[in-house]
Amino acid sequence: MRIVYNLRDQNWETTKSLGVLQGSLRILEGFAGLPGIERLDVLANRSLAARLSHLGALAPFLRIHGLKTPAPSGWSRLLWDHWSVVRHTNALSPDWLLLPKGFSPLARWPRARVSAYVHDNIFAYYRERGARPFPVGQATLFSRSLARTAARAEVVVTNSEFTAAELNRTCHPRVLPRAIGAPVAVTAAGTDALRSGEALLLLTSAWPHKLTARAIDWLQRWQRETSSLRSVHGIGTLPAGVSWPRQEGWHHHGRANDDVFARLRRESAALIYFSAYEGYGLPPVEAATEGLRAVASDLPPLRETMPASSLFANEDFASFSATLNRVLASPAAAPLQLATPVDVARRWLAALSPVRRTTSG
Repeated sequence: MRIVYNLRDQNWETTKSLGVLQGSLRILEGFAGLPGIERLDVLANRSLAARLSHLGALAPFLRIHGLKTPAPSGWSRLLWDHWSVVRHTNALSPDWLLLPKGFSPLARWPRARVSAYVHDNIFAYYRERGARPFPVGQATLFSRSLARTAARAEVVVTNSEFTAAELNRTCHPRVLPRAIGAPVAVTAAGTDALRSGEALLLLTSAWPHKLTARAIDWLQRWQRETSSLRSVHGIGTLPAGVSWPRQEGWHHHGRANDDVFARLRRESAALIYFSAYEGYGLPPVEAATEGLRAVASDLPPLRETMPASSLFANEDFASFSATLNRVLASPAAAPLQLATPVDVARRWLAALSPVRRTTSG
């Protein structure tokens, strides 16, 4: 099988979703370890060079294009997403074009078959609530690209059953999505606590659905009511009008690099994650795979992965407080055992293999 894997549109320096980019890179590494691939052409850019340069040694069938090319932005990004990616794909003549961000081109359609990995449908979430955190043109363009994926891609895969159901509900695709990114098991054996730190790690974001203002308010209230002296470390951006508390023990690191984030996870007793919408909810799941306690909003995709005892109701402070107290008082659980990048790549490849060419609509 010959595959083109499109990463050219993902920019490490400016991406709004590190989770999607990290997932795209990990799945690519998974493909590099699989048999059954004749050729794997990766469309990349200069911002990804340091993270892709090692892959050539892993698989002789893998070729990376564009490591000296800047990531497209502005009008060049629009041209790439809806025209140039098809031109490059047609020139390479693969069996499949894989779109790890899930958005299909609108102006042209490639001669190859198309498969897309859909992470969420956040645009429908905001549209149904009458909210507009994205520019109208951007939201319209991406919504139409996702609808085109649902209508024309021959294989659509998702990272949760929830996202698959949402895509069916909002886009009415002709191909039922297949959830391939869910965890495979939870280990039963206990383990010693892996964290010696006492701090709490709070993830923040400027996006409204991340509920950052509520997270800060409730965590301060929890400290007052429990007389807790635990320090709090914040990672991420802040919404307009929201300030980080100027009080002892509260530290905000902004958008931390990988090394800082890893150090803070090692030094923390628990990760706290507020959100009103997720397609998967990667940060608390990743924490749980490392043996780091995590508490998170009770959302459908997180119910697929996290223990019920670690989830709290977004509208109920008492639920948050009780959940955090319970998790902090409990011994560290056995780490979650998730699908590895090779597992996910193998599932995606298996989903492609039985598909026969269909006439384009």
